[in-house]
Amino acid sequence: MRRASFERRIGARPRAGITLVELLVVIVALGAMSTVVGLTWRSGLGEIQTEEDEGVAAVVSMRAQALSSGKAVTRTIHADGRTLVVTVLPDGRVIGAGALGIHPLSGQR
Repeated sequence: MRRASFERRIGARPRAGITLVELLVVIVALGAMSTVVGLTWRSGLGEIQTEEDEGVAAVVSMRAQALSSGKAVTRTIHADGRTLVVTVLPDGRVIGAGALGIHPLSGQR
């Protein structure tokens, strides 16, 4: 009983909840962990690239060239062990890239 009256006199109160400092420490720790995970995940994205992705990039480049020059562009693309002859017309249509999953009118996957 004596201890309870001592705490009441000093103005101490029972602890109910968390302090602002504890909350800030948790937020900073979560931010640091998410930064590490984000950087690790992002660096891995550039490393995974297949021949098919390179073929798609080539078709996108060809399409941009055909649209800007106004002339048809034809190239041979090697992707996933296949050889494709792809032609992109000046209006943006793509011919011969169906094996790469490219839409013939939009030039996108």
